[in-house]
This record gives sequence, C-alpha cells and structure tokens, in this order.
Amino acid sequence: MDIPRPTANGGFTHTNASRAKISAANKGKTPWNKGKNRSEEVRARIAAGVRARNRERLLKKLEEMGLTEEEYEEQKKEEKRKREAERRARKTANGGYTPTEETKAKISKALKEKHASGQVKKRQLDPSKVRRGFTHSEETRRKISASLKKRWNNDDEYREHMKESYSKANSREETRRKISESLKRRWSDPEFREDMTKKMAESRNGREAINYDSSYRKKISEAMKKKWQDPAYREKTLTSIQQAAQNRTGETSPHRTKKKKSVTKSVDMQLITPLSATDLVRRKKKVVAKKKRSVRNVAVTPMEPRKASSSRSKLKGATRMSHHEQLGDDQLADLPKKNAKAKRKRKSSNEKDGSVSRLREERRDLFDLLYGDDDSLLVDDINQEDMGGISEESTLSKLGIVFGDEDLDAFDPYGLDDY
Repeated sequence: MDIPRPTANGGFTHTNASRAKISAANKGKTPWNKGKNRSEEVRARIAAGVRARNRERLLKKLEEMGLTEEEYEEQKKEEKRKREAERRARKTANGGYTPTEETKAKISKALKEKHASGQVKKRQLDPSKVRRGFTHSEETRRKISASLKKRWNNDDEYREHMKESYSKANSREETRRKISESLKRRWSDPEFREDMTKKMAESRNGREAINYDSSYRKKISEAMKKKWQDPAYREKTLTSIQQAAQNRTGETSPHRTKKKKSVTKSVDMQLITPLSATDLVRRKKKVVAKKKRSVRNVAVTPMEPRKASSSRSKLKGATRMSHHEQLGDDQLADLPKKNAKAKRKRKSSNEKDGSVSRLREERRDLFDLLYGDDDSLLVDDINQEDMGGISEESTLSKLGIVFGDEDLDAFDPYGLDDY
C-alpha cells in the first residue's frame, strides 16, 4: 500500500502521490544552490557530522560483537592478510588472477540470466575466418608449447579431455570433409607437392629414423630406470604385461585334428604249391590217352628249355608288385577293361620265340594237339588276378611260378616221354 511510513529520525516518507505533486511544483524553477561552492567551514561541518554518525555505528557494532576496538582492528588485519595471500596464490604468470569458485558461480549465474533474457546472444563465428593470417612470435610460440606440454604431462584430466575432444572433432563428417578439401587444395599447389615429395623421399622410417648411439641408449636407460622406481608405474606395467599374455593365450587357434589317412588294402598273394615233375608226366599221359591224337605228320618247332633260376626263393616279376599293392580292392575292381585287347597284342608281340603263350595265340591247332583241352585251362587260369599283380611277360615265367623253376629242366612240352 502507498502510505507514509515513519522514519528513524521521527518523520514520515513521501507517498507516490506526494512525490508527483512536489515534482510538478518544482518543474521550471532553478535550484537555490545552483553554481554555488561550499565554503571550507561548511565542508568541515558536514565531514564532522558524517564521522560522528559512522563512529556511532561502529560502537554499536562492537557492542553487538562483544569486542573491543583494538581486538576488532587486529581481526581486520588478519582477515586482510589471509585475503591477500589467497589472491597472490591465484595470480597467473601474465599478471591476472584466477577467479575463485564463488566468483565463478556469480559470473555463471549472471551470464545465464542474460542469455535467458536475450541480452547476450551466442556469436556465430566461422572458425576458418577467425584471426586469419595472424601468427604468434617465436617467443610466444615457445611459451605456449612449454605451457601445454607441462599441463599435458601433469594434468591427467586435461589430457583425457583433450584426447576425447580430438577424437570427437575428427570423427565428424563435416570436419573430415573440411580436412580433405584443405589437403586436396594444398596438394594442388606445385611447390607444396614438390616440397612434400622431397621430404617423403628423404624421410627415414622405423629403426633407420633413430640414431642408436651410446648417448641415446644411455638416456633411454636412465629414463626407464627412473620410471621403474615409481611403484605405481611398476604395478601398472606388470599388470598390462600379464593381461597381454593372457589375451594372447586366449586368442590361440583351436587344435586341428589330423585327418586319418586312408589305408589301402594290399592284394593278398595266394600261395600255390608247385607241381612235381612226376605229376606233370602223369598228367600228360592222361591227356594223350584221352585225345589219342597223332603227331607224326605235324611240323614242330623245337623250343629250348628255360634255364633254372639261380635264386629259388625269389619269384620273377615280384619287384613290379608295388603299384598294385598300393591300390585298394575298389580301385582294382575299377581298372579299365578297354585296354585288355591292346595288352594282349602287346603281349604277343613281346613274347620270345618258342613261348607257349605265343604258340597258343598263333597256332591254336598245334597247341590243342600238344597240350589238349585240359592243358589250355592251365594257361587260362594263370592271369593277372591269380598272380597278385605279377606282370605277364611270358607264359614260361607263369609256368615257372606254378611248377617251380627247378622242374622246368624236366618239363616235356611235346609229350615225347609218352612214346
């Protein structure tokens, strides 16, 4: 409510209506003291009155605090000393002062209120045009470099913050596009291209780029020894090494089981009991008696008997069984049959003169006359399967296997012993 309120001096305050009336009445009038200076006497009297009122306020304050005037002065000096020490601690290298947390809170509150009310607006600046062409002096650049290195090495929070900021800034598509355009524009300059090409050709990478002299190795050794004296660094490094070893152990490739090799079945050789010479003669007698054929008018080419082998235990052609032994039963069954005729032709051409097999192929009538139907079965039964893979070089070799090489000297192919 707009009502008069009592004052400390015993009067009353003016209301808004009374103030408006006084203002309207004084408009157009010249103040009485306009252009007049106060005299020294008047100024001294005003100063004395102000000091008296301030003295009264101080005494009243000391009475409320329960302190004497001397104690109050000492307390003021101590507070001032602490305040100055704190201020000196916040002083920066360039002569400024770092604001306190209280001051920062006040500034933040004031700026937020101004931004909310619209008094202050955020400036939209193009980063590519800020201070374009401006460069610091060499001295200033050295100071900035030293300051940033010191802060980077000592302040962990600053280091992590800067790493995160760089990674976020460079990961934006707009930033990457600007970097790409800038590099393309610079590489289009012939001088820049020539300079960079020359530097890349002269640069040394890897171990070649470092001069491993004794002084360099000594510096590295001293630095590492000093770092290993720090318990925190030692514990951190050992933990990292153990963790890396565990990761390597866990990332090893699983054990691969070896495939079992297929075992080929070997061809079993059948043991054939050789016939004796007496059995052969008896058999020839039966054949001749059964057929009752005459051999008087038949021209017979004499055949030389085969010499006995020096080794009785070793069979001829046994060394050529390795290929068939390596094949299984299924593979032996699938051997092509279309080469049978060609083998027979090649076999007959390779046979020596006087061979029983060649006689059977060329003169079948003479073969039947000499050996009869039963003896032809003897030759037909001796084939590749019965021999267990033995090559058919000659029929005499097969007969030698059946009857034994020692019995060939007593073998009578023409049946002359019957007469």
